[in-house]
Formats: sequence, structure tokens, C-alpha cells
Amino acid sequence: MVNLARSGFDAHGIEPSPSFREFAITHTGLSPDRIKLASIEDAEFANDSFDFITFGAVLEHLPQPAAALMRTLRWMRPNGLIHVEVPSSDWLMARLVDLAYRMQGLDYTCHLSPLHPPYHLFEFTQKSFDSFASRVGCEVAFRHMYVGASYAPRRLDRILKRAMAATNTGMQLEVWLRKTATR
Repeated sequence: MVNLARSGFDAHGIEPSPSFREFAITHTGLSPDRIKLASIEDAEFANDSFDFITFGAVLEHLPQPAAALMRTLRWMRPNGLIHVEVPSSDWLMARLVDLAYRMQGLDYTCHLSPLHPPYHLFEFTQKSFDSFASRVGCEVAFRHMYVGASYAPRRLDRILKRAMAATNTGMQLEVWLRKTATR
């Protein structure tokens, strides 16, 4: 948001934490009227207000991520873009760790990261965004799977990263949703 505002864009933000909002205002020089103290569920903006909205490391923490996206689609102008970055439930490393747990007869999962607040409530797949887009009348304009870390020893790391790239089972999913003109 800071870089957008400094580049001349009419940028606004939402922050539900009073201390984080205050930190952002104090350390960035942004005007307090540009950062609403609100959750996505409570924030109010007029329909057709924005050309671009970004959710970086946000949706996985929300109890109703689809509802949050629906809400922001109302705020978007036709052909506006919503940028989303979320953990991928297809991440190969998580699947391998879960398999190791099952092979030991354990009912554990590593999909609950992080293990401290704010917790991840959801993970996502490319298919989940395709389904959402077709259901609500927007389109997936772009997607990319970031391979990310394997956390394995160096030699194995190279092999696992190649496998994740080849199978599209990386750690982080980036999706750009476009609001269709008819929505």
C-alpha cells in the first residue's frame, strides 16, 4: 500500500489490529484516513470503488474466505483485479510429512501451520479458485505456484524442488481474479 500511495495511486488499507494500524501510520507516513481500523467483514466501501485489491497472507486466516472475496468483488470496478497469495494444500512437502505420520500410525498433520496466532484456518488449491470464479462470475486471470522451500538437505532439496515445479505442487499459490464486466 505504501508503494502504491507513493507512486500516486489512491491507496486504502484495512487493518483489524489497533496496534498494527498505529504502527503502519507511524512508520510509513500514511494518512490515518487511508487505513481503516476494521476487519474485512466489517469494512465499508462503496460499490465499484477499486481497480485493484490485494490479499497477501490474509485469506488463510479468515473464517469465511469466500465471503471476504465476494464482499471485495462488490467494491471492485468491472475488470478490476484481486490479487491473492495463499498456502497451497497441494504442497508436496506437506503431503510427504503427512504420509510419514500415517505410516507411523499417527493421526497428525502438518497442515496447521503456523502453530501460533493468527492460525491458518484454510489452505487452497488452484481448483478451489477455479470453482469460486465460475460460481460467482469472475475469472482467474493469472495463477502461479511458487515452489518454495523443501526444508530437506541440499542434495535432496534440488530434487524435491524440481519435482514440485514439474508437478505444480509448490508451497504458495498466487491467483489474480478479474471481476467480469457483467458482475
